[in-house]
Amino acid sequence: MRNRAERTSVSQPSGPAMASMHNRAKSVALMETPIKEMPPAKDKKPDHYQERMLRGELSWD
Repeated sequence: MRNRAERTSVSQPSGPAMASMHNRAKSVALMETPIKEMPPAKDKKPDHYQERMLRGELSWD
C-alpha cells in the first residue's frame, strides 16, 4: 500500500487537460467615456438658517 505522499490525486486532473478545462470568461464591462468639461457651478448662497449655523448663532435647545 502506498503512503499519502506517493498517491496520485484522483480529484484533480493533472497536465494540459486541466488547463483547457478551466478557461475563465473575460470581463466585458463597458466603460463610459468621462465627461470632458464640467458644467459651471452655480453660486448658491446659503439661506437664513444656513447663515446662522455658519456664524454659530443657531442652537437646537
